[in-house]
Amino acid sequence: FQMQASAAKSAIDVMMRSIGVEWGADYGIRAVSIAPGPIEGTVGGPTGRVFGGFSRESTESSSEMVKKVVPIGRYGTVDDIANCCLFVASPAGSFINATTIVVDGGHWHESSRFYLSAKQRVKAKSEDEKRAKGSGSNRSKL
Repeated sequence: FQMQASAAKSAIDVMMRSIGVEWGADYGIRAVSIAPGPIEGTVGGPTGRVFGGFSRESTESSSEMVKKVVPIGRYGTVDDIANCCLFVASPAGSFINATTIVVDGGHWHESSRFYLSAKQRVKAKSEDEKRAKGSGSNRSKL
C-alpha cells in the first residue's frame, strides 16, 4: 500500500541524522529535513492525486474531509513549509541538527486511520493511473 514510499522516507530520515552528526562534527554543517503533510496546491493537497480523488468521490463536505485527514482542521500551505525553512535557517533554529521536522498539522499521527479506511479507493485509483499511463511491461501480475 505505502511500503515503498515509507521505506524511502525512512532512508531520508536516517540520512539526515547521519549527515548532521558526521558533517556537524567535521565541518560545522547542520542537516535538517522537513517532512510536509497535506499541502494545498500540491499533489498531496486537497485537489491533488492523493486526497483529491477522495474529495471528488465523497459525499462529505471538504471541511468534514479535512478534519479526517488533519487534526487541526485545515490543510497546510506552502507558506507553512517556507516558514519552517526560515525558522531552521535563522538564529532561532541554529541548534537544530540531525533531525526531520514534521510540518503536517498532526496528520502523521492520525493518517493511518484515514488511509486504512480508504485503502481500496487508493488502490483502485493507483491501478487506474497505471492503466492510463501504460504498464511498460508485458509481465503478468503476481
